[in-house]
Amino acid sequence: MSLYGLALIAQAWATIACAILVRHTSRVYRWAWLFLCLGLGLMAVRRFMSLARLNEAGIFEWWDAILSITISILLLIGVVGLKRLLTSKDITIDLLKTLSAHDPLTGCLNRVEISHRLSNEIER
Repeated sequence: MSLYGLALIAQAWATIACAILVRHTSRVYRWAWLFLCLGLGLMAVRRFMSLARLNEAGIFEWWDAILSITISILLLIGVVGLKRLLTSKDITIDLLKTLSAHDPLTGCLNRVEISHRLSNEIER
């Protein structure tokens, strides 16, 4: 398999990962994942065109192939890194919400949270 083929496979995996993350992420990040997915998809199409040119005319450009596999692997690593970063951020936000609503000594709800919940119950 040529370097173009490896680049196409790496870009296809990155595009599929982004497409999955578009559906399973919060609404705030959905547009960013969608645009990243579209960009990776367009790069995969470009890689496919390089493979077609290689099959038709036998034109193989080493620098382009080496750059494409490098870029593809870096993009795949970037997608995985972004997912890890956003997941850890979401976990941290959930932890901060929990800590802000509970007393650190007893673990019970604090006065502010009790007042907030009580006013919500009264309104219902």
